[in-house]
Amino acid sequence: MGGWHIALNAEALGCAIRAGVDPRIFLDVITASAGASRMFADRAPRMLDGDLTPYATIGIFLKDLSIALDTARSHGAQTPMA
Repeated sequence: MGGWHIALNAEALGCAIRAGVDPRIFLDVITASAGASRMFADRAPRMLDGDLTPYATIGIFLKDLSIALDTARSHGAQTPMA
C-alpha cells in the first residue's frame, strides 16, 4: 500500500500544481482533511523539496506486491489496482 500512496501523492501534487494551486497550501489542506495519511505527510514535503533520496528499493516494493497478490489470488480476491 505504501507504493500506491507514493504514486498517488505524486499524481495529486502534480495535478494541483498544473491547476495553479500553491503546492505548500495544497499540502497543508490535504494533511488537515479527510485525505490525510502518514505517507502523504511524510513524502509530499520531500517531493516538493526535490528530495529524490530512495527510502526503499523497487525490489522491496515488488517483493511486497508479489506477496500481496499471491495472498489475494489464493483467496480468490480481485485486485485490479495492483
